[in-house]
Amino acid sequence: MDVKHRKQVLLIFTLFIVVVLVFCLQYLLKTEVVYGFIDRKGEYHITPQYTYAESFSEGYAKIKTQKGSGYGYIDKDSNIKTATKFHLAHGFSEGTAVFCTPNGKWGLINTKGEVVLESQYDIIDDMSEGLIGVIVDKKKGYIDKNGVLKITPEYGWISRFTEGKAAVSLNGKYGFINKDGRITIDFRYDGAMAFSEGLALVKVKGKWGYINNTGELIIEAKYDYAKSFSNGLALIKDDYGKYGYINKLGNIAIKPAYNNAKSFSEGLACVKVDDHWAYIDIEGKMVIKTKYDYACSFSEGLARIVSSKKLGFIDNEGNVVIKHRFDYAEDFSEGLSLVSVRK
Repeated sequence: MDVKHRKQVLLIFTLFIVVVLVFCLQYLLKTEVVYGFIDRKGEYHITPQYTYAESFSEGYAKIKTQKGSGYGYIDKDSNIKTATKFHLAHGFSEGTAVFCTPNGKWGLINTKGEVVLESQYDIIDDMSEGLIGVIVDKKKGYIDKNGVLKITPEYGWISRFTEGKAAVSLNGKYGFINKDGRITIDFRYDGAMAFSEGLALVKVKGKWGYINNTGELIIEAKYDYAKSFSNGLALIKDDYGKYGYINKLGNIAIKPAYNNAKSFSEGLACVKVDDHWAYIDIEGKMVIKTKYDYACSFSEGLARIVSSKKLGFIDNEGNVVIKHRFDYAEDFSEGLSLVSVRK
């Protein structure tokens, strides 16, 4: 091919690329992602109309009505319960939600949208067991829903309270405190997670194990990867990179044999076999066969699954109850699932 022909080919290729880019740009400009909510039959309970939304929590969902607007909240009848005025915000937890003002400070509102704690903290977490994690001068502590300081900010890292305790770190070591701020388990771990079903993950010399609520090491710290207990079992990964489950005695309950897996929820866990996902029960029996490109944990009796790049929902017997037609969907929460479509 001579120089002239090469230039012609290059010009044609360049024009083709330009046409494709223009088409894609026009498509993006003409389409907009909007969010709404479906019920358990897959029918729209709230028509997609929001430029952003999150799942319902305590009867309210965080939304944005248009680009550039602030965040507000709606109820399940799509009534706007608080003005869309918040710079940033979280979902409701124990009757309050945290919000952020443009100056980067966080406060609290109640379900009426009334400010119960003026924005004053660098970061504020969701409420858990009556206490809220906050940061003051780069140190972390806890306040109650009225903004009263309950546990002095002195920690480098904190978890939410579960089962009456929180994992916290001090000078690079991790321990546990109660809701009075009293140290209940000394700072002797390299890492720690919140309690779940009576046991907590702790890290010792680079490996994860489990302690009880008195700090006794119940399951030897020998795992590079482990998750908290759920439905009586904990997800772990063995030295060969396979996922399985242990019981609260530390015994293997389901042999590590999966390429990937998630924690149990509602008696079932999704596991990856070769290139597809399936579901097993707590005995390790495969109850929903491998045929999904991706799968999520069960929530309120339904689970999100992906097939042909579209999301739908199945029940705990593997029946498709909501067909795969969504580009995006969240787990069911309070009877509704957040979905998005292009308009």
